[in-house]
Amino acid sequence: MNDWQRAEQHADRALEFFDRGRLAEAEHELRQALSIHPDNADWHFNLGLTLEASGREGEALERFEQAAKLAPDQMHPMLAAGSMNLRLEQWEKARSWFEEARRHDAESEDAYAGLIEAWNGLGNHEEAEATFYMAEWSLEEPSALCHAAMAHGLIAQSDWTRAESCLRTAMGIDPDLPELRARLALVLVRTDRGEQAMSMLNRVLQDNADDLEALFASATLLDELARWPEAIERLERLLRLDPLHLDAHELLASIALRTRHFDRAIFEYQLVLRLYPAHGPSMLGLAEALLSIGRIEDASLLLDHVYKRRETTCRRSRLDASPLDRLASLLLAVGRDEEAMTTARESIERSGQSNDRLRNLALAAFRSGHSEIGWKASRRVLRLEPGCIRSIHNLALSSLESGRYRLAAGWISRGLACHPGDEDLRRLRVRLWTRICLRKILPGSRSADREPGEA
Repeated sequence: MNDWQRAEQHADRALEFFDRGRLAEAEHELRQALSIHPDNADWHFNLGLTLEASGREGEALERFEQAAKLAPDQMHPMLAAGSMNLRLEQWEKARSWFEEARRHDAESEDAYAGLIEAWNGLGNHEEAEATFYMAEWSLEEPSALCHAAMAHGLIAQSDWTRAESCLRTAMGIDPDLPELRARLALVLVRTDRGEQAMSMLNRVLQDNADDLEALFASATLLDELARWPEAIERLERLLRLDPLHLDAHELLASIALRTRHFDRAIFEYQLVLRLYPAHGPSMLGLAEALLSIGRIEDASLLLDHVYKRRETTCRRSRLDASPLDRLASLLLAVGRDEEAMTTARESIERSGQSNDRLRNLALAAFRSGHSEIGWKASRRVLRLEPGCIRSIHNLALSSLESGRYRLAAGWISRGLACHPGDEDLRRLRVRLWTRICLRKILPGSRSADREPGEA
């Protein structure tokens, strides 16, 4: 038997293992085949699919990109590479792959839809819309995928009217396209039509009680309406039909956490992580549940794992749009201040400034001794929210601890003018008076009253 025949046998056995769900054996056989013929694009692509199914998305992406380079005339590796980059939120790389796919086939619906998603991820909604209209002009038939992708971007912009129009058009073209009803329900909720959304989903379930998408969408809606027992009932019914449904397990765990059923939350998050070991949102949820019952050391170890792998573990999910913000808050809760500061800065770089992100950054910076960073972040918050008591408190405390008593007095006065009953500021005022009195009595040099960074 020659080398090529042996490699083919390995590849054939890999396909059999993959079909039977034996992913580790499928991976082993494909690697054996590639060790004999490393330039076979199809085997790289199949290995990428196997790694993706195993939850190893970064490794899968490498294989898809390698397959695309080895077979530049094939579309499916380009589309797979683009889609995986979307999932990893590597928007610019996704855009590049989908552009390449579109150049290869100017009538590829998947390429246009992926390109719209990539532009939306980059925050360039004008280019996303231009691509949508280009697809409408280039494709022979209206595209459900492109309308759904366009709706996704419009939802991000809170353009509910146009988002609803795109979703209803997509449903008219392909009613079985995943997530359409869930997204339409979200739009209806955001436009104060929650009951209409529930009626729509209930009608779907009357026709087909086992519709997984409708069960999950209705559970999500019931969660938003704080009707948690009903949401749990829908999720449990869904999980009887599909025990491996990741989003259902995650939502069930999230509801348990928010309703303070911490043992149930821990159980559900651990179940998700047994099924999907690299699922970052569940690691964060589990850490929060562990913190809630006082298992601080266990939570800290888990957060350390998430922090070190945050490029992959802190991606947005359907249920958690800001995992880096959540990680920063949890790191602060376990006293990992340096890591919290780094995470908060990365979140600001990735998603832009917000008061909560700046407050996390300021608190982490002050705690870890980076007072200048804390000052700048707190001042930015106060420009956006002049009465922010947390920022005023941090600035007053930092001024007091560094011996800048006039500054401390100014911040305390400003804070009490906005929040006259704040006990923390009142206690700081007593500490300030005590320090001033001691300075008058005891010998020593007078401190310089200036902000960090001033000459």
